Amino acid sequence: MRPRPAWSSSRSPARDRYRPRRPAPGPQTGPAEHPDYPRILAAFDHATGPLRAKDVGEALGHELLPRNAEGARAKLERLVELGILTEADTGNFARKP
Repeated sequence: MRPRPAWSSSRSPARDRYRPRRPAPGPQTGPAEHPDYPRILAAFDHATGPLRAKDVGEALGHELLPRNAEGARAKLERLVELGILTEADTGNFARKP
């Protein structure tokens, strides 16, 4: 067996050929890019004040587990980045006026 040249990668090209390719990142489509976003915004429409991540997770029908709260928090922070929500206090999210 011949030693590999220093410039070669550790993967074989045949292995890469069968690996599914990810689509190239395109323009951001806004809140419609995840099916939970419209449901999250509906929860804010029915709320009278700011919501926490666990409240949003409960509105989505998720169990009250830390992993579900973290997933809801990530989606809320993404909506903040998109300019749809605002973080009123640490951990409290509200719709932008």
